[in-house]
Amino acid sequence: MNKSKRLLLILLIVLGLFLIFFGFMKIFTSPITNMGEEKKSETINQDSFVYRNFDCIPSSAEPEVGWVVDVIDGDSIRAEIAGEVVEIRYIGINTPEYYSTEREEAEKATLANISMVEGKKVYLFRDTTNVDKYQRLLRYVFSDTMFINYELVNRGFAKAKAYPPNTACQILFELAEK
Repeated sequence: MNKSKRLLLILLIVLGLFLIFFGFMKIFTSPITNMGEEKKSETINQDSFVYRNFDCIPSSAEPEVGWVVDVIDGDSIRAEIAGEVVEIRYIGINTPEYYSTEREEAEKATLANISMVEGKKVYLFRDTTNVDKYQRLLRYVFSDTMFINYELVNRGFAKAKAYPPNTACQILFELAEK
């Protein structure tokens, strides 16, 4: 075996060992090892949640917690909350519809929504109205790291759209749109 092949083989072995070691370290040092511990840390450390950083969400409001099981489109998801799968429509924003002349934009918005929430834990806050005429929950949606409604507007995938009386965060969305 020539010198360059031997060097390449050694580098690949070292890289493989590095990835294996740090992969195992991540598993064994994870602060959340089961659902019971996760719920405990959720009640202990709520001040660090991103939703505490937005004035339009009342500081006294407690979120519904769910897990996203499906992204319907750019502004709707299905999530499991307390053992029940429900449909949720994001408050204060609107994305293009699939069956319109804006299909390409609708697909981009859906992909953005998927990348932000699919399979993740979400924190849901209601405004004034609980459900819309289609019986979807109307909610402001947060992940552990971002305000989803806001980010979709801020990144250009959605437009701010007021649906009175649910307008607590509307000014924020309108500013993000500019």
